[in-house]
Amino acid sequence: FKFHLKSLSERTNDIELLIKHFQKKSPRRFVIKADAMALLKTLPWPGNIRELAKACDRFSQSTSGIIDLSTVQK
Repeated sequence: FKFHLKSLSERTNDIELLIKHFQKKSPRRFVIKADAMALLKTLPWPGNIRELAKACDRFSQSTSGIIDLSTVQK
């Protein structure tokens, strides 16, 4: 049986929920500023949830723990 799941770029409301999930799972805390979150919601995410999880893993390794626009644009 088959079903079609929209890509993450088509489910922008899910991005913030998924990021919160990955934040809870992360051993290191990180905070994403509103402007950075807005940018994250506009990205194409060709790797879907795996790519978003990898980005959150990189965010957790940030020395400051605060994710802003410059961090997301890297």
